[in-house]
Amino acid sequence: MLGTGATVAGAVIALTTWAPRRRPPPAAPTDTMITTAKAALACLVQQQWKEEARIRALGDPHPVPVVWQLSGKRALMDHRS
Repeated sequence: MLGTGATVAGAVIALTTWAPRRRPPPAAPTDTMITTAKAALACLVQQQWKEEARIRALGDPHPVPVVWQLSGKRALMDHRS
């Protein structure tokens, strides 16, 4: 029985020392916080896309070389009508 009492006493001591250290749950985000977060995310995504466009030379004025040939299938061709 002595072991059980010591275990209970240890648990009580642990809980009483741990309980004051608990933090309250964070407050729910406000509309202002959400709006600010959206604006920050939009800015970061825009910067990322601009950098990707620069890396891939999407604004390069030179045409992309494309190899093509006429198809023998008339269904794939444009018609004047």
